[in-house]
Amino acid sequence: MKEVYNEGFGTFYERLVRKEYLKSLNINFDGVLEVKCGFGVDSLIFKDKEVTLVENRSDYLQECKGLLAATSVNNNIELIKSGFLNLPFKQNSFDLVWSSSLIDDVPNPKALIWEMKRVSRKYVLLFASNDLHPTHIYPKLKTESAPWIDFRTLPRIFESCGLEIIDKGNIDSPPWPSGINIPMELKGKIKSKPDSRELEASGVLHTLVSFEKFIPNLIKIITGHQVFVFAEKR
Repeated sequence: MKEVYNEGFGTFYERLVRKEYLKSLNINFDGVLEVKCGFGVDSLIFKDKEVTLVENRSDYLQECKGLLAATSVNNNIELIKSGFLNLPFKQNSFDLVWSSSLIDDVPNPKALIWEMKRVSRKYVLLFASNDLHPTHIYPKLKTESAPWIDFRTLPRIFESCGLEIIDKGNIDSPPWPSGINIPMELKGKIKSKPDSRELEASGVLHTLVSFEKFIPNLIKIITGHQVFVFAEKR
């Protein structure tokens, strides 16, 4: 299970920012569904909740099982293999349904949000790659079918699905371009592919994350690697 935590500097920063946002949610919820959970690392934050993780790749689910066995952070986690546009759950099954980057991997963002809304009782939260970030130009050229979303488009899709937006904006604005793992000045201090538990313990990235709240939203439109919308089902 060593490799699960070897995320690289940039990826870990992104996850840490999302973690801080999830911790800041001022809502009451219990059942949580993460759609396209990857290795399931993000949902470890929900220590006292009933959590369901959905992934369509068997190798990722296997890594999830190993991670959960190694951490024992939450014993109320269920792993399910499924596609994402036809989730195997009844309507109103979870208080919070969320995904960190799933919209980048589906051909129809609106269909995805409708499906997340269907299985949600209360809240839907979605993070997606920011279409307006300058360093995303090259990967966009390489991706033929995946949609890229900006801070204007994603909220409109949520509203067209009948969801009431609570919060929206851009997030994940580290002081280096997307795709760069280790700032050069830290090369000698941190190994090239660091274990994220070591990074979290070091506090290096927590300091950077704390500065994000001081970045004006107008600047984050360009510097934020991700756009997000948090909405309520009425």
